[in-house]
Amino acid sequence: MSRTPRGSSRRRVRVSEAAAAAALFAVFGLTGCADGGAEDLVKGKNEDEAAASATAKADGGKGGDGGKGGDAGNGGDAGNGGTQPKVSGSPAPDGTGDDSGSDSGSDDQPGATVTDKAVPAPNAVSPIDGVVAYTVERTHEKRRVVYDLTPPAGGVHNARWLNCGIYRTGQDASMAVHSMEHGAVWVTYRPDLPNDQVAELEALLGGPFVLLTPYDGLPAPVVASAWGVQLALESPSDPRLAQFVSYYREGPQTPEPGAPCTGGVGSPR
Repeated sequence: MSRTPRGSSRRRVRVSEAAAAAALFAVFGLTGCADGGAEDLVKGKNEDEAAASATAKADGGKGGDGGKGGDAGNGGDAGNGGTQPKVSGSPAPDGTGDDSGSDSGSDDQPGATVTDKAVPAPNAVSPIDGVVAYTVERTHEKRRVVYDLTPPAGGVHNARWLNCGIYRTGQDASMAVHSMEHGAVWVTYRPDLPNDQVAELEALLGGPFVLLTPYDGLPAPVVASAWGVQLALESPSDPRLAQFVSYYREGPQTPEPGAPCTGGVGSPR
C-alpha cells in the first residue's frame, strides 16, 4: 500500500481553503483580488493559529494566574504570593488649621492610655512674673492621654478641640490642650472654689479664645495655662491673671495662629 506524503495532505487542505476563499471573493464581486486575497486570508489564518498555539504553551508553562507567575510576580491571587497585605501608616492629621502633628494610637485599643511628659524650659523668658515654661510634644493621640503636669500646658492631644467658653463642669483635658494649640488660654480652678470667686472668674474671662473649667488636683486655687506656659495663682483677683490672658491669648507661643476655637466639641455657657 502506498502512503501519501505527510506534506501533501496539508497542501490539499490549504488549496481547499484557498478555493473556498476565492469563491467567497467571487460571490461578493471581488474577482480582481480573488487569488491574492484568498492566499493572504489563508496565510493570515495560519499565522493566527500559530500565535494562539505559542501563547497557550507559554501560559501552560507559567501556570496561569494561580501558579508561580500570576498577577503579583511570585504567584497570583491564589499562587505562592498572592495579594500583599496592606501596611497601614499613621492617619492623616485633621484638616483644620495646620495641625501638622501626626496621629498615633489605634481606635481598636479600648482602655489604652499614653502618658505625656512636659519638660521644664528654665531659659524661657516671660514678661509676666511667675510664669513657668515647658517644652511639650505636639501630636494627635487617639488613646486616652494621662498628663504628668496638672493641668497640662500642651502636649499630645485629641484630634478634636474643645470649643472656647465658660464651663461649670470638668472637660476633656486632651481636647482643651488642642484648643491651646489654636491659641486659647485655659484657666482652671479648684471645684471647691467659693462661688463668688467663680463668678469673678466668669466675669473676667468672657472673651474669645478663653476656656474656663473646674479641674481636680490643682496645685493652686487658680491656674492659667497657654501652649507651653503656665501660671499658678492664689486668687482670681491677682492682676497677673488678666495680664496672662491679654498676652498669651492667640499670643506668640501659638503653634497654629488663625485656627478656630469654635466648631469643635462642647457647649459652653
